[in-house]
Amino acid sequence: MRLCRRFCAASLPLVWLLMLMLVPAKAGPYDPLWVESASSKRAAIEKALDEPADFDFAATPLSKVVDSLRTKYAIEVQLDTKALEEAGIAADTPVTCKLKFLALGSALQLVLRELDLTAVTRHNLLLITTTAAAEMMMDLVIYPVDDLILPPESVRQPGRRYQPDYDVLIEMLTGTIAPTKWGEGNNSPFLPFQGTLLVSQTQDVHAEIAEVLAELRAVRDVQFAPPDKAGQAPALTAAERRREAIREALRQPVDIEFIDKTLPDIVDAISKKHKIPVRIDHKALEEAGVETTARITRPPRGAALRDALDHLLHDLELTWVVSDGVLLFTTRAQAEVMPETRVYPIAGLGTPGRPAPHRQQTEEYDQVLERLTGLVEQTAWAEVGGIGSARIVPQAGALVASQTYEVQEKVEELLSALRKIRGPLRAGLPAADRAGPGADELVILTYPLPGGLGWHNEAVTRETPAGASTKSDAAQPAAPIATAIHSVPPTADEGERIAQQLAGAIVKFVEPKSWEGAGGQGTITVIGHQLLVRQRMAVHDQVADFLATFNGWGIGNRSMFYPGY
Repeated sequence: MRLCRRFCAASLPLVWLLMLMLVPAKAGPYDPLWVESASSKRAAIEKALDEPADFDFAATPLSKVVDSLRTKYAIEVQLDTKALEEAGIAADTPVTCKLKFLALGSALQLVLRELDLTAVTRHNLLLITTTAAAEMMMDLVIYPVDDLILPPESVRQPGRRYQPDYDVLIEMLTGTIAPTKWGEGNNSPFLPFQGTLLVSQTQDVHAEIAEVLAELRAVRDVQFAPPDKAGQAPALTAAERRREAIREALRQPVDIEFIDKTLPDIVDAISKKHKIPVRIDHKALEEAGVETTARITRPPRGAALRDALDHLLHDLELTWVVSDGVLLFTTRAQAEVMPETRVYPIAGLGTPGRPAPHRQQTEEYDQVLERLTGLVEQTAWAEVGGIGSARIVPQAGALVASQTYEVQEKVEELLSALRKIRGPLRAGLPAADRAGPGADELVILTYPLPGGLGWHNEAVTRETPAGASTKSDAAQPAAPIATAIHSVPPTADEGERIAQQLAGAIVKFVEPKSWEGAGGQGTITVIGHQLLVRQRMAVHDQVADFLATFNGWGIGNRSMFYPGY
């Protein structure tokens, strides 16, 4: 569904006023811009939240934790006393946490989440408030996206006019990042504006948006890199680096003793050994009635830490996930409702042959998505009642998926296997075929007659068969009549006549000077209901646009071949 992309017409003057109050960009042209007064205090808070955390609290009152943060990081931290009182959360609520190897912002949110609290930057201070209160605190952020609403430069055809596509980006964001937190229609929190997206959302959602956009750019830049930079691995974002560090630790051989240990002992040993953040989901375990103080005696089995943890946690009916950059021990039920968002490169997973033109490649991306959701945990996707969702961003050659950690691992394994298969197939092609059509190369495509053209309705009347009754004609009532309407396709002659008319219209309206007879090299031939077009790819895309204006026809009805195949 296409989203309405304006707050309201009257909001534009306000937007201009707010843009004059933007926080200056910090590092690059694609940094999010927060629409509020520039503040050195806010900058100091953001810097502190990126510093390493070292939490070691044992039944420490929440107010004392706040005092500790204020002193250690030299930032103003306060409790939202009104919101906490309304939620029945006391300032002396005990906090127990031991956590290292994580940024302060991430560590703080992990600790607060178990109390149904969160931290937001508000009025030049870090405010500890309830999650319910934070849901009402909206921030307006401007995201430069001009590079993500057009095809990558390396696949653009010279002379082709491309229209920016904000809708694909918006539908990806709303479909994979906190899907329940977006409005629709006139309540849509989006406003496209001159290569940017203005988004009104909560701070936790903004953090996810910034992360996903950064991952999209990293994936796109590698897949569509110039020849001298081809083959490089994507630059990892901060979240990806944290996730990969944990996954690497999980692949390491086990050399930790799990005999006569409590779950906190095991967590502490893994964290120290591998220098990764590890945490117990105390809230989920408490709700499930699982004791963390019981002594565990279970020798590790398996060559890798992940196998040992599977063995260890199985009898406790627990599992582990990698969430928010932390190796988390939680219940199986909780793990099934904890989605995370990942970005996968898929530009090389189309059919073997020359790299497809951008619009045909979009079709191949959709096929990858359809096969993926049909093969990997079919019941886990939103279309059939699951929590997972996936969207294609063709401008980045990427698939963005929101799923549980377990399903994400299966998605990654499948895509990795497909790449291994696709690589040899592609490598076996002649160099010219791998290079793709040049800007001036003439390519032959066939186009069927647009669906619906030439079809017409016919009324078919059926009467009671003669002799069906033995009564005399005088006594027999009038024969009942039934009429049915049937859609009838055009005859061969009608279809060819319509195709001839279309061919004439194309030569007249689509790049008229590019056809034979007007100084160009393009040709168009009618064969039955088919149009056989020989043209440059830039013109082919315009032919496709022209034909797509007819009701019932889509780009998917185009077939493609190259001379010599």
